[in-house]
Amino acid sequence: MENIQLEKTLAALRQELSETIDLAIEMLETATEAFFKHNKDLAQKVISELEPIMDERDLTTERHCIEVIALYHPQARELRFVTMTMKMNTELERIGDLAVGIAGTTVMLGASNMNYNESDFQKLSMTTISLLKLAKDSIETNDAEKAEKVIRLDKEINEQRNLVIENLLNMIKNSSTKVEMCYELMRIAHKLERIGDQCKNLAEEVIYTIRGHLRH
Repeated sequence: MENIQLEKTLAALRQELSETIDLAIEMLETATEAFFKHNKDLAQKVISELEPIMDERDLTTERHCIEVIALYHPQARELRFVTMTMKMNTELERIGDLAVGIAGTTVMLGASNMNYNESDFQKLSMTTISLLKLAKDSIETNDAEKAEKVIRLDKEINEQRNLVIENLLNMIKNSSTKVEMCYELMRIAHKLERIGDQCKNLAEEVIYTIRGHLRH
């Protein structure tokens, strides 16, 4: 009977985690859309509406994980799943924080008309969003191969971030572009790259849960 209840509890926890990943994706998509459209209202939605929901989910999921361990004393794979959920919960909260940072910079920049290579930025943001969605897929399907693909693709985000930074530095050198604005754009690029790192961490947790050890 206890095993049946444990399975039901773990299923509920799995659903909770899936919903939190969806929220992280929504926050990232909304923040980047706000940035490219110079839309302060969308940016404020991330800050004022979505972040409090993420913060509440973070605390709730952590509490549920602790309750599962205390009540059912899960072993082996079940215990790895619970600890994975706790770690993923932290990673997703960090992704939410980074999305809020992007939204905050968007609000600060306002409708500033900067002549920069937007296509490189769009490519970086699209790759980051795709990576987060792939990480979600690897979690929900419990697929180590998809998780390994996330880890490999994280390198692409690093390369795309480097290209964006290089282009912005060249703009500073070769034009009268405001240094402060370029710096803020660099911060957004760094935040997108860090979200890629969080996706990589999520993928490594999937592999650990399945195989019982991290990749080498």
